[in-house]
This record gives sequence, C-alpha cells and structure tokens, in this order.
Amino acid sequence: DPKALLSAGRWSLDNDRLALFMAEQLQHLAEEAAGKTMKVGFVKVVVYEAGAELPEHHDQILNEVSITLVLQSTPHGAASLEWPLQLWSAQKVESHLPISLAGAVGEALVFRGRDFLHRRPCCLPAGER
Repeated sequence: DPKALLSAGRWSLDNDRLALFMAEQLQHLAEEAAGKTMKVGFVKVVVYEAGAELPEHHDQILNEVSITLVLQSTPHGAASLEWPLQLWSAQKVESHLPISLAGAVGEALVFRGRDFLHRRPCCLPAGER
C-alpha cells in the first residue's frame, strides 16, 4: 500500500537475489557485532522518493542485528546529514536527543535495530533520493 505508514514515498523489495548475496558478504559484520555465528534472516532494499520519511520503529524481534548500507544517494539524500538515520537508546526519553548518523555511499551501519528506536525524519527534499 503506497499510503501505508512504512511505505509512503518509498519502494522496496524483500529478499531479492542480489540483496541476499550482499547480505551474505556482510554477514561477518553482523557476527562480529553479535559475538557469535549469525544467519541472514531477511533483507530489504529500499529506494526513497522526495517527501519520504521512515517513521520511528524497532526492527522485528527476530532481527538481532541490523545492517544499513547506503548504495546510492543524491547530494542531500540518504548519505547526507540533511536526512540522517536517527537512533535513540533502548528507552526513548523525551529529554534525550537522538544520535544522527549519515554514511557515505558504500558505508554500512551495524546496530541492534530491534533494541534501538530509529527513523529517518520527514522529509527527503524534492529531487533527492
């Protein structure tokens, strides 16, 4: 549903072959972060359009470790501090500001997405991806 909370302004693919291959190549990062052998659960490729946001959420409980990898970005898009990935500690407290992160194209962020509330704020500027 293109108007649904987690899909407005974005296109996604779940468990496509290329993404699964890339996840296998990055699996060692998840294992290092978790300190144990890991299995790829599922992968999602997302393209964000102008006006998009990623609302606050926790990843699924089965996702012990999440990896966010920027594959492409326009100058003010996903790789810029103008549209960062924001994370809060396990317990979001209104007085605490989120940590705002932006990775360059090709950089990955490994984090516990089920434990950290995270989002990309509204809205991706016009003409950006």
